[in-house]
Amino acid sequence: MDEPTKNFLSLVTKKEVSIQSVAGHKLPWQNLTTAGVSQKDGATHMNQIDFTIQNDGVYASKPGTVLYIKESSPNPPAPECNNDGVTWRKGNYVVIKHSATDYTWYVHLAYNSVPVQVGDAVGFGTRIGTEGRTGFTCGLTGIHLHFMASTWAPTTFPDPSVIDAAAWPLADSITNVNFTETSWASIVVGSTLTSQNVGVTNPTNPLPANAVFCSTENALCNFDGIGTVYYGADQSYNSISNVKMSTECTTTMFGDPAPGSAKQCYVVITAPAPSCPTVTTTARLFDSTACGSSSINAAVGLTKLEANNFNDIAESLALPSGWSIRLFKNNSETLADSLCVTASDKNLNDNTYQSGSLAGNSATWVRVYSNTNCSITTSPAAPGNFGKSAPANGASGLTTSPTLTWAAASNAAGYDYCIDTTNDNACATWISKGTTPSKTLSGLLPNQTYYWQVRATNSGGSTYADSSPSAFWSFTTAPLAADFSKTSPANGSSGNSLTPTLKWAAMAGATKYELCYAASSQAPCASWISAGTSTSKAISGLAPQTQYAWQVRATTPAGILYANASTAWVFTTALTKPTKPTNFNASDGAYSDKVLLTWDATAGATSYRLYRSTSSTLPSAYFANNIIATSYTDTTAVAGKTYTYWLKACNSIGCGSPSTANTGYAKTSSSPDLIIKSIITSPLNPSLGQLFNVVVKVKNQGTASSPAFRLIFTMDAAPTACPATGAGYYDIPSLAAGTAAEFTFTARFDSGANHNLYAMADSKCQVSETIETNNTFGPVPISLGGVP
Repeated sequence: MDEPTKNFLSLVTKKEVSIQSVAGHKLPWQNLTTAGVSQKDGATHMNQIDFTIQNDGVYASKPGTVLYIKESSPNPPAPECNNDGVTWRKGNYVVIKHSATDYTWYVHLAYNSVPVQVGDAVGFGTRIGTEGRTGFTCGLTGIHLHFMASTWAPTTFPDPSVIDAAAWPLADSITNVNFTETSWASIVVGSTLTSQNVGVTNPTNPLPANAVFCSTENALCNFDGIGTVYYGADQSYNSISNVKMSTECTTTMFGDPAPGSAKQCYVVITAPAPSCPTVTTTARLFDSTACGSSSINAAVGLTKLEANNFNDIAESLALPSGWSIRLFKNNSETLADSLCVTASDKNLNDNTYQSGSLAGNSATWVRVYSNTNCSITTSPAAPGNFGKSAPANGASGLTTSPTLTWAAASNAAGYDYCIDTTNDNACATWISKGTTPSKTLSGLLPNQTYYWQVRATNSGGSTYADSSPSAFWSFTTAPLAADFSKTSPANGSSGNSLTPTLKWAAMAGATKYELCYAASSQAPCASWISAGTSTSKAISGLAPQTQYAWQVRATTPAGILYANASTAWVFTTALTKPTKPTNFNASDGAYSDKVLLTWDATAGATSYRLYRSTSSTLPSAYFANNIIATSYTDTTAVAGKTYTYWLKACNSIGCGSPSTANTGYAKTSSSPDLIIKSIITSPLNPSLGQLFNVVVKVKNQGTASSPAFRLIFTMDAAPTACPATGAGYYDIPSLAAGTAAEFTFTARFDSGANHNLYAMADSKCQVSETIETNNTFGPVPISLGGVP
């Protein structure tokens, strides 16, 4: 029978053992929640108790350190009633160490429910798991927490991943617990208890907010600098100031600020640690951190510290640059208990020997070296003989990026290679290759002979390939290709896009490409455009039905090479609809019998189409078609009547967009005739709620000056009277015949619909005109932009 089972079954003897109770524990569940007592004591349950917890959460009963966790056993479907000596082992559990004589055990935890880890410090109020039914949980207790305290715990625990793994304290070590909320004697099966498991809220010596954890109790607190170290638990701490880099985290050093609790050390850095002194001819060891207090010198070779009263004293050391020192724990040069230090070290306490033990205050012998790796060096033999492999000596037709290879040499620490264009069996510059016996070259010239050699090296010397420094091999690269070609657009092709992609074949050895294009009637290739290493380039901005010439050139190691033996290619773009005509204008009263319309010629247009209306809306039917010239005379215009005109440019593909509208009229007898020429917004598409400007242009197209009149501006509804309610207006004293004036109104739309603008001059109020039907202009539609 193994020890855990013996311990588990020996509990029946517990009735005859008298054990002092353990103090300072709180009930092991969440503060202010309850649990029922389902079992206490018994023949095999002495000084042990089962709790059925209200919310299943299990909490540490006292501050401490997690010693062991097993949570690998799966949850059974029901409480396990098979008391076969094996089932009890399937329980998941946590063991917490509170002091050297105070341990608590939390058994039957649910599978995979433990949030803490071994080594974690826990305190009052720390959750450690969930009660469950793993292990022997038969009878009325069912899902419950089995809780016990002991004065002893095993020094080794089983593998926690093994489902049947178990450990159990000695029967004589299990003791009863007087909880802070209730005494052991007062606990009765069937009673309900309320926990007060919460941390200390009013510490007398709290930990500073900027303190940083440095070690657990009875370990070494290491840090970089000078600082104040705090020792304690439960927000009750003692401190020591001006500690340099290291101190023992023990009650002996600090006193005990939290009796019965597992304590830790924290540090607040107050200053940087002093630097170690610079030494040049000998190593120096110091008996405290930061290279302070007394010291001892150690020259190259072995120094026995025990013979110099410095045994187990060194805590820091200074080394000359390029030196190293090996510390030995015992009075022998055993590597398993040694440590190689390669630079000055202000704190040996944060180093360990190869065996794992701390190096501070434990060195007995030291050996100093004038190298950086703690080794006694002797020059090795030079590398063995080897030969070059490829390319073969005298090879030709190679690429400009060949790979040089050679056989590996014995004892080689690395290789150097040399490549030259001079056949003199010598090399001015050797290039390190590392330890791989090959090198891929790049950037060589075409049609060029190269000479190369390799050598193997180590600290013992160099060995040249093929047994001689002058045994150079040669190879020749292939000549540069004579030509390369453009591919698309094909030479002489037509109907091409106005934004084509020019393409060409790759040129061997080319480092970049440039292209040039121009209308074939112009001098080609006035400027070159870089395409980098790509073999294509998209261009734009070409004119329709226009022939272009283009060429590509490649930059190579041998110079610049032009495609297709320097012959440019041509292509023609496709015909598209013309753009809208520009500089479109209609005469205003210049003639009594006609309106003259003029415009600039539009690229790609073969004819023009004219539209006319007495409103500002473009009609669907044209007024005149197949106009060849860049002017047109409207002889049907009624004198004094204002017309709005538009013009489209056309070709065999169709007609383009209409020009900007323009108004015109034929003059009448000597009388004023007021009209609105235009309504223009700024910006063109204002946003919802945005204040914008409306510029209204009014003109007297009659043959006599007008008397005073009123200019009216409205939104959405056309003006019907003078003056109009809600309209903006200007009172104008007079407007000479044939002259125009602009007036600015401000407007704003607060709804998201499309809107219309209107303007009216006079509207039969003050000025008697020959034509009274052309005073109102509109609607001018306007679309709103986004909300500002």
